[in-house]
Amino acid sequence: MSRLKSILNRKGQAETPPETVEEDPGFDRWYAQDTAEAFRDAFYGSDWVGLREHYTNLPTWQARGKAIGLIDFSGEPVSLNKWIDATNRCDPLPLLIRGRAGVKWAWAARGGGWSDTVGEQGWIDFFDRLRTAEDDLHRAARFDPENPLPWVELLNTGRGLQVHKDEIELRFENLFRRDPANVRGHSNYVQAVAGKWSGDDERMWNFALDVHNHLPAGSPLRTVVAEAFIERYVLPEIDQPSDVRAIVAAAADQSIFHPDFAHHDPLDQSHALTWFCSAFSFLGDDGRGARAVELTGNRPDSWGLIYMRGKTDRQRWDKLRSSFKPAKAA
Repeated sequence: MSRLKSILNRKGQAETPPETVEEDPGFDRWYAQDTAEAFRDAFYGSDWVGLREHYTNLPTWQARGKAIGLIDFSGEPVSLNKWIDATNRCDPLPLLIRGRAGVKWAWAARGGGWSDTVGEQGWIDFFDRLRTAEDDLHRAARFDPENPLPWVELLNTGRGLQVHKDEIELRFENLFRRDPANVRGHSNYVQAVAGKWSGDDERMWNFALDVHNHLPAGSPLRTVVAEAFIERYVLPEIDQPSDVRAIVAAAADQSIFHPDFAHHDPLDQSHALTWFCSAFSFLGDDGRGARAVELTGNRPDSWGLIYMRGKTDRQRWDKLRSSFKPAKAA
């Protein structure tokens, strides 16, 4: 049996789930049905045949991306590296997995604070890990040219490495050609062109407005309005033009509050609902915020909670839910 087959058909030395993974059973795992959880278990058991089968069985790019997002490592993923080496770095699936997890590993080195809170070694590790992840993702895109997921993540690596904004545009175009309705990719683009990443907040806001004005009713892609609002007006703590509140409300009315919203992918619904909840919290819009919380139920998306306080996603979601004042009795 070839070395490749011996690696792909055995359960080798298992990867160890990092201690930093937050275990909160039942929360933000609603999307990870049996197949996605089995995908994660196969990774940590180094069951590469089973992992590929579970990945293939997931029905959408969104679901596959979420499953891959369950993977973390806090050191060199030895067994995964052996799989990649055995395929001469030509198999897109392990490259995509290592690239996606490598992005998360890079951000773990940097931390989530402002740049002046990052130490010298943190910056070194951050950039080194991002460059490695970027290489993996480019190779994954090369060997699986129809897959949008490498391009979703290349927007993240490009943001962290501060590549030229023309390159960011090119990456977004590559994503858009493959999956024009990719919610996570649009979200990553908003982040990548934000002013805090050497971009232009006005350009980012205009992008969100353009998306909003050209979408069909019910589209979850209007989440970019909520996200760009927070990046443009809340984080810099600048005055909001008088029409901003109405713009965010109109985007929600044509997205999460529209009847056609229910026909979209549940993962995209969760993403959009959570970001609009956050936006309404910052706007102090208790009525729309409480309504959005009710629609979200116990299915929030962790990414939409990044600006909420709390040590865990559960705490951040509870904090967000409680920020909306109940309606006064008539």
